Amino acid sequence: MRFLFWLLALPLLAAIAAFAVTNRAPVALELWPLPFVATVPAFLVILVALALGMGIGAAAAWLSAGMRRREMRRRGRRIDALETEVQILRRRIAEGDGLGQTPGPRPARALVAGTQRERA
Repeated sequence: MRFLFWLLALPLLAAIAAFAVTNRAPVALELWPLPFVATVPAFLVILVALALGMGIGAAAAWLSAGMRRREMRRRGRRIDALETEVQILRRRIAEGDGLGQTPGPRPARALVAGTQRERA
């Protein structure tokens, strides 16, 4: 997995470095409502805008997955509760308190007059 990361990261870093070297020309950066003007290299403006867009996209993806994460936490708690219950039942079966034994014959029900029909 690390090898794959570096296999993809190194060419990307090389491309970013080449982009920064070739776009060193100064650009006047002016934000409209503010009276300030900053002169910065062109690559800096583009890379900051790219990073800002990626950050906003990552935040939107994280927020949209909130309900899914909540459902997964709920399911995880349910699984933990069921596993605990299974362990308790296995312990009770191993101790022999009757949970693992097959039930014997049921006692016959007494017929109450008028509750069941007699077969002819």
